[in-house]
Amino acid sequence: MRRRVPVRIVLPQRRMANAEINDTTDSSAVDAVMRLGTAPPAADGADAATMTFEFARLDDVCMHEVEIERKFLGELLALVPQTIARISSLIAAGDAAAVEASAHALKGHCLMLGANALGRVFAELENDAQRGRLGRGRALISHAELELIRLRTLIEGYLDSVASAPTAS
Repeated sequence: MRRRVPVRIVLPQRRMANAEINDTTDSSAVDAVMRLGTAPPAADGADAATMTFEFARLDDVCMHEVEIERKFLGELLALVPQTIARISSLIAAGDAAAVEASAHALKGHCLMLGANALGRVFAELENDAQRGRLGRGRALISHAELELIRLRTLIEGYLDSVASAPTAS
């Protein structure tokens, strides 16, 4: 059985901005991510990586099992783009109730696993849709797409570090 060696990586936002992004998103979205630079620390002292993704939460949810983490992260990275596309269509159709339901479900999934920044975007979208306001919908979807690029970059770096970590016998 493979045991996980306790390794906590911290990827500051400037590393994310300089990381190679393997995504099919249009170049303007990638350019926007590259211009992010280094964000000031959060008021509570959290760094930019923690604000984007909280690895400790993932570790707790997955009971410190690397294979479960891989499975959940893979499912999250597959689910988010599909749901973003669905929500975009719902916004175009003006279906606030369906936008609210989809945003609520994805918000919960993101926050449960530690994808904090993306979860907050879907919380805003859910809140707006709950009030019947879809005017910011397209802007929030664009923001979600940027957060997805940042999240994917962090997760790929994390999975690479876990794969190269020595196993305990």
